[in-house]
Amino acid sequence: MSIGTNIVEFRLKLALTQQQLADKICITRQALARYECGQAIPNLVTAYRMACALGVRMEDFLKGVGIDDDH
Repeated sequence: MSIGTNIVEFRLKLALTQQQLADKICITRQALARYECGQAIPNLVTAYRMACALGVRMEDFLKGVGIDDDH
C-alpha cells in the first residue's frame, strides 16, 4: 500500500475533489495528483496538513506505508 492510495481513500470518503483537498492544504491540484499516483511523496509538513484536512491521525494516514523493499 502506498501513501497515494491512502490519500485517495480518505479523500473519497469525504467526497472531496483533488482541487478541494489541494485548496485546503495550499498546494496545487497537480501536486496532489502526483502524490496520489505515486510520482512524488509529500514531505512531513504536507502529509500532516493532509491528515488534518482529511480528519485522520497521522498513524492512520500512514497505515500500511512501508519503505522500499529494494533497500
